[in-house]
Amino acid sequence: MKNFFDKNEPLAYSTLNAEFFGVSVKWPTHHTKKLDTFTKCRSSFPGSEDSKHRVYTGHQLRAFTGIKFENKEASLSQCDQVQDNDFIRYNETPMRWRDVKLSHPYSKWNFAGVASDQVASLRVNSRQGVTAFHYILLLDRSGSMSGANWDNLMIATKALIKGRIESGADDRITIIPFDDHVVHTDIFTNQKMNDINTNNIRFTGGGTEFGQPLQVVINVLSQLRNNNITPHLRTIILFISDGGAGYPKQQLDVLAPQVGQDIAEFWTVTIGGQNNMHKQINDRMQGTLKLAIDLTTLKAVFAEIIADRNCR
Repeated sequence: MKNFFDKNEPLAYSTLNAEFFGVSVKWPTHHTKKLDTFTKCRSSFPGSEDSKHRVYTGHQLRAFTGIKFENKEASLSQCDQVQDNDFIRYNETPMRWRDVKLSHPYSKWNFAGVASDQVASLRVNSRQGVTAFHYILLLDRSGSMSGANWDNLMIATKALIKGRIESGADDRITIIPFDDHVVHTDIFTNQKMNDINTNNIRFTGGGTEFGQPLQVVINVLSQLRNNNITPHLRTIILFISDGGAGYPKQQLDVLAPQVGQDIAEFWTVTIGGQNNMHKQINDRMQGTLKLAIDLTTLKAVFAEIIADRNCR
């Protein structure tokens, strides 16, 4: 961290930890979000050798690292967008960012950024103990999801996995691709996030049927309750589809009573326009319904889904 302060100022590092780890930023909109410019942008597991600080890029959505507004909505801006005229709360006092940089001891720090050839040497200590979950993703791969819809879904899925890996959580994940049936050899069941390669999730086309993938969810949850090998984690279910099908009453009657117990959360993500059947399913599961019309909104929805759990 020598790029940011005089190496002869030993107090600076402890000050950095004490005052910039989770400090709040006050924007002109009067929302507050944690300042992660120094501590949040990571490229790998916290504490690992290649957990590199990315102060100069800030390319990822802040929500993927758990940064939220005061009203609990996910922050979807980039990590490096703290401007000189923006306000932060410093010792509970609102101050402009430029004034903080001029004050002691920060006046001796170099805020100009880090050269690309210096990035490899940067290391930070990261927050530990993020709660782990078992994520179950039901991914619609019917014919109407072909092209951009499927490509965007894979990009957003990869970002979700990456965001949870970088949070340091020891999550597990099950991915259930479906159209009008489920191919069991295509299912990724209770795997580590690091073991998932989204390039291996096949697109097939076909019709749409919701009962079969939800039955797989029932089976997986039942198996995990009797599994003494991997830790029993509460489950977050993401149901993502652009199509309509019959109401899966039989499966929902089994799953709905598990909400609040094995099932921590249920999210329904509709690709494209409004879908009444999706709403019925979501209502039965007491879930959260989101609409995603393009890649930007889809990534934002996925970021919001994991934002409440990262950095706890």
